[in-house]
Amino acid sequence: GRSDAFSSICASPSKRQQFIQHLIQVGKQEQLDGVDFDWESPRTHEEFSSYMTLLEEASTAFHRQDLLVSVATRYVHLLP
Repeated sequence: GRSDAFSSICASPSKRQQFIQHLIQVGKQEQLDGVDFDWESPRTHEEFSSYMTLLEEASTAFHRQDLLVSVATRYVHLLP
């Protein structure tokens, strides 16, 4: 389904940071290896761009904590 709330998180620098920190907290608390992002339907270039920003920021923050980030996408040709 559509994920308007997730789009809102991706678009906001402060919401992205809160989301990333929460994921790290849960990952550590639950002794997880990391997180898998699976938003396969950004509708606009702006959504896709803000999603890429979230993934880059999450990757940096997670790797500092020895946590993994994986991504399911059908836009492989657009990834940096």
